[in-house]
Amino acid sequence: MATHLVGDLVGEHGVIDPVLRCQQVAVAGHSEPFDKGLYVSTEMFVNGMMHLMEQGVVKRRVYDNLALQLGLNSGDISTAIDDRLFSYCRTQGLIPRHLEERNLDELRYWGILDTATLVAPDTLSVAGRQLSNDTDAPATRAALLADVEGRELRHGRILHGGFFLGPADFYRKLRELDAAGQEQICMTGVRRTNQLLLDYPLYCAQRQKARFINTGMMVTLTGARALPKTSSGSKGTAQSASPRVPASSSARKRFLAMIDRCL
Repeated sequence: MATHLVGDLVGEHGVIDPVLRCQQVAVAGHSEPFDKGLYVSTEMFVNGMMHLMEQGVVKRRVYDNLALQLGLNSGDISTAIDDRLFSYCRTQGLIPRHLEERNLDELRYWGILDTATLVAPDTLSVAGRQLSNDTDAPATRAALLADVEGRELRHGRILHGGFFLGPADFYRKLRELDAAGQEQICMTGVRRTNQLLLDYPLYCAQRQKARFINTGMMVTLTGARALPKTSSGSKGTAQSASPRVPASSSARKRFLAMIDRCL
């Protein structure tokens, strides 16, 4: 989900440490140029993540379409809308041979089509030209591609967050985001950020080679970071603090499930 190792998290249980330690090895074992960047799925969007976005560390876009996401993961396509992406979408069924209104709406959302409209069941209008509603016809295909030449996929997200918290400067930066910056951030429910079950294939595809971090809720005078934990280990008002154990057993189970599937 993010970048840094949390090697001591729930390590006292003797199960997590070996899994998390492999993150350190994975990071240390790479020296190639850092070009793809990271994607973040987080319960709490904090100021440090904004700095990572500003510095070009968090920049990998993910898409809420499984076919597109798998194509990007495999390298079959890039975010550029070109003949390769068009052929891939045609093969995957995202672009059917004969377009209907629902297809046009979805393809416009992703930026794969622009001005194409349905004049009649067998006729498309593309940039003012009437063409056959047949995406395999050379003239129609060429016109559809020319209409989006030089563009990239839209609605890619570099961060999904449940809520945000930070200093005044953080809120100012959020207010000043332009339209492109706003499009890269999706605030959603923690049921999405904290688990995989709402759309297991898609979320696993988006969270490839994941690395896990944790934001401490309390810091002691000696610099130790702590998370709230109830005396019973279940949800409720925090009565004690532990630097090792998250607030609830259910949260730990969801965290472990993501480690198991996304590393």
